[in-house]
Amino acid sequence: MEFLGIDFSGNLRSWRVDCSTSNVWVCRIKCGRDPRPQVIELRPVQHLPGKGPPFRRLADILAGRQFSAAAIDAPFSLPWRHVPKEGWLKLLELVDELPCSPAPFPSGPSLIALAQTVSDLQCQKPLRLTEQLWSDRRINVRSTLWWKPRGGAPFAAACIKLLATAGFPPCWPWSGQTEGLIVEAFPAAQLWSWKLPSQRYDGRGGIEVRQEIIRGLEHRVNLGAFRKAAEETADALDAVIASFAAVAAYRGEAIQPTGNAVSVAREGWISVHP
Repeated sequence: MEFLGIDFSGNLRSWRVDCSTSNVWVCRIKCGRDPRPQVIELRPVQHLPGKGPPFRRLADILAGRQFSAAAIDAPFSLPWRHVPKEGWLKLLELVDELPCSPAPFPSGPSLIALAQTVSDLQCQKPLRLTEQLWSDRRINVRSTLWWKPRGGAPFAAACIKLLATAGFPPCWPWSGQTEGLIVEAFPAAQLWSWKLPSQRYDGRGGIEVRQEIIRGLEHRVNLGAFRKAAEETADALDAVIASFAAVAAYRGEAIQPTGNAVSVAREGWISVHP
């Protein structure tokens, strides 16, 4: 069995063909006889095989479903008040229809404008239930309806468009299907649940923290030749961590949604390996 972990971005620069410092990374792990999964691929999105721009290549990989499950570190939905009454798939359809050319996905402000056609904003930075859960644990969470610095709207717009471009694949927890399942990940929450450092491991100054995280992961995953890449950039490390969200959802081991069932049905849930 093989699983994907994808560290994501709503920044257009990260998706350019000529971007040499992209923060969009893709990890593929293989589960076999060894109790630890083996990392067999870890690369920026610009190095993915296929034709077309990087966003299209990633969408094609997800559409091909040559994996047991794949996890993306980005929001799959919006707070329930801003999801159409027809449900989450209708939200994907509406986002897919938003103009975005020549960019591969719509902007954060256009997503917020769409959300406001469903319901007015009741606060500046509304959170989904699954995001509020981690915010209450003092994990930094981005609102999907905030687009200024540290906003999550560009993330959400890009990710929802990606799912639509990939042909509306089965997504957890909405789909009961297992093979080829797409899952929402949140590496900071995953690290917190494993009692590993979950903050300040980005950039040059974060290398010692990244090394500490990697030492804490050694009994969980075999990084092999890709250890150096995970040490050098937090984005590569996050892609590795995200892959465990895919494993957890596929095996039915993810921490289960709690709270209002109607809200969860519209908002989705972040998959975290216990």
